[in-house]
Amino acid sequence: MVQNLVITNTVREALVAAFVSFKNVPAQQIAGTQSGTTYYAFVPSTGTYWALASFLPTSSASLQTDVSLQDGGSMGIFDEQPGEGWKMLAQGVEPFWPSRTAIPSAVLTLWGLSDVPACSQY
Repeated sequence: MVQNLVITNTVREALVAAFVSFKNVPAQQIAGTQSGTTYYAFVPSTGTYWALASFLPTSSASLQTDVSLQDGGSMGIFDEQPGEGWKMLAQGVEPFWPSRTAIPSAVLTLWGLSDVPACSQY
């Protein structure tokens, strides 16, 4: 059964690092996750942790970083497979967020998020 988890600061920091790596933006220009946008779960049958979060730029972020976070660019889908670190799988593109092709339906249901049927086309 899928388990909803409370995110720790250590996991939050790992998500920021994975986001920075995926987006190729300077770490010092990302302030962290946006309040109320972080979801975290564990799927025991696969040993996989899942997370979904939106990120904020710092007040001193460059215009390039600010632009890269627009139009869904601030949202990330993450997983952590057994024996591996967190990796960002995809970024969000509204209105097709979150994507059922990236996050298992059972996890979306647990989080109370809608499974957008149009996602399966992308």
